[in-house]
Amino acid sequence: MLVLPKETIINDKHIEDNIGISKDFNNFELRKAVGEKQIVKANRIINYFAENS
Repeated sequence: MLVLPKETIINDKHIEDNIGISKDFNNFELRKAVGEKQIVKANRIINYFAENS
């Protein structure tokens, strides 16, 4: 959940900062991979995060 002032318009920067730019490498995909015990996919996403802070 993201808390912003009431009249704030969500823009690309908000999305990139909180979700990520990549559809395949984001927090949601990491959680899904861990939940589904897809170790290789989870490790690939973690390595991507480590290299692209």
